[in-house]
Amino acid sequence: MKRNSDQTIHGIRRKAILTAAFFLFFAGMQMKPARADEVKIDKNNFPDAAFREYVAENCDTVEKDGVLSDEEIGNVTAISIYLGGIKSLEGIEYFTALTHLYCEGNNLTSVDLSKNIALTSLNLARDQLSSLDVSKNTLLTRLSCTDNQLTSLDVSKNTKLKRLSVQRNSLRSLDVKNNTKLNWLYCNFNQLSSLDLSKNTSLTKLYCNDNNLKSLDVSKNTKLYALYCKNNLFSSVDVTGLSLSEDDGTREENSSILKVVPKQGAESGNGQSQDNSDSQKSKDEKKDSDPKKTEQDDETKTKPAKAGDQFDSKFLKTQKGNKSIPENASFTIIEVSSDGKIPGSAAFDGVEDENADAVAIPKVIYVGGVPYNVTTVSVKSFEKATENAGYKVTDNHIDSLAVEYTGLLDTEKAKPTVSVPKEITCRGIRFKATGIAKNAFRKNAKVTKVKIAASVSTIGAGSFEGCSNLKTVIIGKGMTQIGKNAFKNCKNLKSIQLKGKKLKKVGKTALKGVNAKCRIKVPKDQVKAYTKLFKGKGQKKSVKVVKG
Repeated sequence: MKRNSDQTIHGIRRKAILTAAFFLFFAGMQMKPARADEVKIDKNNFPDAAFREYVAENCDTVEKDGVLSDEEIGNVTAISIYLGGIKSLEGIEYFTALTHLYCEGNNLTSVDLSKNIALTSLNLARDQLSSLDVSKNTLLTRLSCTDNQLTSLDVSKNTKLKRLSVQRNSLRSLDVKNNTKLNWLYCNFNQLSSLDLSKNTSLTKLYCNDNNLKSLDVSKNTKLYALYCKNNLFSSVDVTGLSLSEDDGTREENSSILKVVPKQGAESGNGQSQDNSDSQKSKDEKKDSDPKKTEQDDETKTKPAKAGDQFDSKFLKTQKGNKSIPENASFTIIEVSSDGKIPGSAAFDGVEDENADAVAIPKVIYVGGVPYNVTTVSVKSFEKATENAGYKVTDNHIDSLAVEYTGLLDTEKAKPTVSVPKEITCRGIRFKATGIAKNAFRKNAKVTKVKIAASVSTIGAGSFEGCSNLKTVIIGKGMTQIGKNAFKNCKNLKSIQLKGKKLKKVGKTALKGVNAKCRIKVPKDQVKAYTKLFKGKGQKKSVKVVKG
C-alpha cells in the first residue's frame, strides 16, 4: 500500500512540475522584457507627460508594446508637435536619426539637442527659451527660434544654414560671417546695433527692421531681392546693383538710394547717397547675361523638391503648370510625391506683407513638373497691431481656416469697446474667428463693452475674469459654449445679450461675482431653456434670464 501511495504522490508532483513549466514557457514567450538597447516609454525616460504621450502614439509604431526598439528609434526622422503644452523634451536624445524637429508654440524654457546631430531643420518658435545651443547641430540648413527670450545665439558652427529666423527676441548681436550659404535672414524686432553681411553673398531675403542698427551695408549682397529695414537708426540705404522687388522704403526714379522710415527719435540720414544709376544698369545687364546664373537657375528648376523646401512666387512663376500664383508669396513642401504623378502636399506661407488683403490661394502648385496639393497654411499665430489684438490658428486646413482671439497686445492701449470680428486676414490669408482663448481679457480694467461676432462659438475659461469695469457683453448667434469663470468677478457687468439659440454649455462659476442687477437677455423662445442652463453658475439669485 505504501509503495502505491508513493507512486501516486510522485505522479502528482511530476504533473504539477510539468504544468508549471508549461505555463512558464508560454508566459515567457508573451512577457518580453526590454533589452538593454531598448527604451521604455515611461517617466524616467520621458518625464514630460505630453511628450511621453506623443512618443507613445507616434514612435512606438512597430510592436506598440510601450518600449522603443532600435528599429522604432531609427524610424523616427521627424517630430512635429504644435501647441502641445510640452515643458520638457527630455528623451529627445534617444532619437539620433532625427532630421526634422518642429516644436512650435509650447512651453519650453530649455532644450538639449547635443545628441541630435543629424538635425537639418529645427523650429522652436514661440516657446520660452532664454538660451539655445546648436553648436553640435552642424547639419542644420533651417533654424527658426522666433518669439522667444534669447539674448544671444551662436550659429558660427552652423555653416550649412540657408534660412535663419530669429525675429522677436532680445538679441543684441548676431554674427553670421560663417554662414556663407545663408539665403534668408529674419532678424527683425531685436536690439541689434550692427549687422555684418559682407560674407553673406547668397542672401536673397533680409528682414532686419525694428532694431538699433546705425547703418546697413548691402553692397556685397547683390542677390538680394527683398529688403525690409525700417525703424532703425538710419533713414537711407545705398542699394546700388540690387534688383529689389520687395522693400519697405521709397526710391526716386533712377536713384540707388532707398529711403526708409527711421526709428522714432533717431537722427535722419546715414551718409553714402550717390546716384549710380548707370553703374547699376550695367551690373543688372551683366547679371542677366551671366551664363553661370542661368545654369544655376536651370538646376534649381529641375532639382526635385524635398519636404521642408520653400519656394517663393518669383520662382514658381517660372515653373510649367502654375497659374495665378499670388505676388510676393511662398509655399513650403510638406510631403513629397512618391512617383512624380501622385500629387504631394504643400502649405501656403502667405504673402510677405502681413497687412495685405486676402489673396486667392491656388489648390495646386508645380515644382519641376510635379504637382503638390496646397492643403494647409503654415501660419501658426499672428498679431494685428492696427487692432491691438493677437490670434492663434486653431485650424490650418485651406477649406476651414480658423483662429481664436488670444487677447490684447497692449492692455494700456485698450479701447473701452472691443470687437471680436467674424474674419481676420494676415499675410493674405483670410481666417474665420471661432473662439476666444482662455484668459484672453483677464483682469483688464479698461474694457467696458465687448461685441462678439456670430462666427465665434466658444468663450474660453476665465476669458473676462476680473474685468472690473466691463458692463455690457453682446454675444453673436454662433455661441455654443461659455467656459468656467468666463465672467467671474466682473462686478459691473449688468447686461449679457445672447442673440443665438445654440448655447449648450456654461462652465462652473462662469457668472460668480457679476453685478446683482445683471440681466441675461436671450431670444424669447429660449428663456426657459437658458434659465435652466445658467442655473447655479455662481451668480446671485437676483441675476435673471429675460427676453431680450
